[in-house]
Amino acid sequence: VILSGVELGQPDDGESSDKPTTCCIALDNDVMTFGGVFPVCYEKGNFGGVYYNKIYHSLNQDGNLLLSFPADHNIYRYSLDFKDCKEYYMGSRYIREIASSGDNVWDLLKDKQRRIVYYTKQPSYGNILYDPYRHMYYRVARLPLEGWIGGNFQKPFSIITMDSLYRVISETPVMEDYADLNLGNMHVVKEGLLIQKENRDDENVIEFVLYKANKYREE
Repeated sequence: VILSGVELGQPDDGESSDKPTTCCIALDNDVMTFGGVFPVCYEKGNFGGVYYNKIYHSLNQDGNLLLSFPADHNIYRYSLDFKDCKEYYMGSRYIREIASSGDNVWDLLKDKQRRIVYYTKQPSYGNILYDPYRHMYYRVARLPLEGWIGGNFQKPFSIITMDSLYRVISETPVMEDYADLNLGNMHVVKEGLLIQKENRDDENVIEFVLYKANKYREE
């Protein structure tokens, strides 16, 4: 079992190493291992202390841990004992930079409206998933949402694909029906990548949109 998450607020320089981001629990012997740290960019910038603090994780083809942080172009591969870590670039071609907020971090924490405005104006990264059927990785890149004035703040997004050698091979933007898709409910199946479609007429019915990956040849 893998659990990731941290307290709200901005990671402090020199203290983030004492606050692990992830816990791995071995169910066969109940051993818990803690590890993972925020990338350096979090120590240098102010990203609001809430939405950019969410940590996304997955297991790779070798059973190692992959972490994706919203404010970082890279992903991080950890061994399950956290003794080994390697980083790989998996950034979006649509994201040049993620600007730090000029507001005080505590003001952003107290003012939800201001916090959401900052979040919607900036790009960010989300889910990381491994596809065992095609030996590929998918990462969500969330793009700025222009003109948000209230309500749903789901941002347009793209899906980055990477091969088993950690090379980015493509990126597909989703710019039209993004507001109707629930990125918190994504699954890899034999047919492709499933993303839940919001059903506002009947909450007892769950529908998914299927994204199929084009075939490619590894060289």
